[in-house]
Amino acid sequence: MWPEAWDAIQFFSRIWRQWNVGPGGAYGLNYTVVFHELDRMNLTPDRYDEMLAHLRVIEDAALDEIHKG
Repeated sequence: MWPEAWDAIQFFSRIWRQWNVGPGGAYGLNYTVVFHELDRMNLTPDRYDEMLAHLRVIEDAALDEIHKG
């Protein structure tokens, strides 16, 4: 795990149940919740973008795991 991604991993652990789900299963996080929670953190614009970028990597990896099989 990269140290610079630690905050995003902790953030994901708070919102990991917020998946959009369709007939084929989960297809992405509910970004209404993601943006709301990020806004509450009062991050600088650069840090906000960094957190969002890290979160998208985590989201992609989680979806790969969810849809294995």
